[in-house]
Amino acid sequence: MTALSVVFGIAKGQIFGLGGFLLATAFPAMLRAALPGMTGPWFLGLWIAAVAVPILAFSRVFRKGRLGARCYATCGIAALVILFVGDLTGTITVYPWNTSFYVVPDVFDRPATPAPTR
Repeated sequence: MTALSVVFGIAKGQIFGLGGFLLATAFPAMLRAALPGMTGPWFLGLWIAAVAVPILAFSRVFRKGRLGARCYATCGIAALVILFVGDLTGTITVYPWNTSFYVVPDVFDRPATPAPTR
């Protein structure tokens, strides 16, 4: 039974590590699109802080869990670190960096279209 929990812990750690990386990367990317004056060092600091949030969650699971949970946390942290360093250096591209975020007005903010005339 322990071997099965280790296998599932490893699989879940990889999945949640990838998901955590994508979510932690999307937040700074949206802020960078909203604030075009944000410089590279500020973006990098914000990105590191955003990636640190899931790493801290995984570290808490590692401290409190048994063997399967520790494998889950270890693989999740490893996935986050590998994807972050790989994306930072350009060797791995996971996040679609060419994605643009647009803020559009709501339907109620648009001017009313004039009624058609006969």
